[in-house]
Amino acid sequence: MKRTLAALATLAILSPSLSWGMQTVRYVMYSGSTGSSGITSNIIPLGQEDLAAVQVVLTGSTGGTLQLNASVDYNPNLGIAGTWTIIGGSSVNVNGAGNTMYNLADIGYPFLEVQYIQSTGVGTITATAFGKGP
Repeated sequence: MKRTLAALATLAILSPSLSWGMQTVRYVMYSGSTGSSGITSNIIPLGQEDLAAVQVVLTGSTGGTLQLNASVDYNPNLGIAGTWTIIGGSSVNVNGAGNTMYNLADIGYPFLEVQYIQSTGVGTITATAFGKGP
């Protein structure tokens, strides 16, 4: 089941960039147990973000696949679940504790989520996104 809580509830405006006139935002997409089968993070709206980075930190003895999914037709206001597509090159096999950083540029999709499909073990996962835009 997808979590559709507005990530804006955890949105924090960190600082406007005085030199480039850009604002930066940070979203905590998910923080908690990997569960028995994995997790799908909160969906975040990218809005006017031109650049984004997603950092995923795993602890414990977990193993599985980590990936980023994007949607262009998700619409929570109309109750449309949308079609979620794996962002090319984002699938990473995980074997134990570690971290992964995704750097996204020229973002054309309006919604993003992190998905972790667990195959073995247990652990915790924290996914945080950071974006820059006008």
